Amino acid sequence: MGFSKEIRTKVLIAAARHCCVCHRYKGVKVEVHHIIPEADGGDDSFENAIALCFDCHNDAGHYNNCHPRGSKFSPRELRLARDTWYKIVSEKYIHPPSEPDHFYCRYLICKDFEILKEIADRNLSRLPIRDTVLVENATLGFLKHVLNAHNEKYRRAHEWGVGYSDEKAYLLAHPDAVKIDKKVPGFAYYDMIRTPSYNELRERVVEKDGITRLLLSEGVSSEEIARALAFWDYCGGTTFQEEYRLRPLWGAFLAATNIMEAPIVIESLEGFTSGMKLGNLRSFTSSEEFSESEWRLPASPLSPGMTAIIPVATVLAPLHHVPEHAEFTSSRDLDNGEIQEFKHVQFEPESINSPLGPRHPSEAYTS
Repeated sequence: MGFSKEIRTKVLIAAARHCCVCHRYKGVKVEVHHIIPEADGGDDSFENAIALCFDCHNDAGHYNNCHPRGSKFSPRELRLARDTWYKIVSEKYIHPPSEPDHFYCRYLICKDFEILKEIADRNLSRLPIRDTVLVENATLGFLKHVLNAHNEKYRRAHEWGVGYSDEKAYLLAHPDAVKIDKKVPGFAYYDMIRTPSYNELRERVVEKDGITRLLLSEGVSSEEIARALAFWDYCGGTTFQEEYRLRPLWGAFLAATNIMEAPIVIESLEGFTSGMKLGNLRSFTSSEEFSESEWRLPASPLSPGMTAIIPVATVLAPLHHVPEHAEFTSSRDLDNGEIQEFKHVQFEPESINSPLGPRHPSEAYTS
């Protein structure tokens, strides 16, 4: 039968005619959807309803396997998104904007080294967005500079160190090593941890990892690059094995999608820095090589539905796991047999606290 007029009105008022997933005001372009489909026994109650915009429904799909637009959301994720947004509306009294939105903007954090290399080579086939154009700017030039330091397509997360007979022998060689508290999240698999020296990284890691070589050559301390971790290895014998855990390299991109019905030319960008320490900025190169003047916006208009991918930062990620709140997760099969996963998350500030080179944390757009 579908939702009654009273239920639909109640849902739209509770959401302030915003999408409960992307939080954009959509006016009449927002629909009331079932959280549990009618085909699976879902009723037409207020508790089983959520307001979603056309764009989110088309881009992210629905959790129902029978739905023609795909399978992405679960009932739990939809309820969480709805309840969170209802709370924001009720507490802050969200007003409809006086002007229409021109862009749907979100950040993309790429953690895969191989995909980063593809993006730098203008191959955007593995981005979770279609109809894209990559913006050439100083950040992209710097990202290429860093990636080119490592000749291999794949980058290992660690390199092997020396094996020891036991912990006593290890401490004799490295008295600065300390025991790891297994109750503290981060390195629960390991037993001891220490900071490797500059010479160690030069001798054992640099030849295999071009990123470490670049960081050391530019004066970055070994403490900021890697940790030496030791653990009991029972494969092929019993050894107290050490390995060098390397900080991952991430790329941060801003995706700005034209949600108007006409083409848009981006004339300027406005941005501000939030949650990042400027003191951690590493230039690595002269300001002339990657200058602000190299910022270039798309020369041609963005057609409706087209997305500008704007590189905003090259980041050294934390060595340890940093908790993140996932709004929802989706995945797809790749041609090579692997599975690519996309998470829509809220990052803690410490997740991205070591930006490298020029960056453009742009959040406001003028068209």
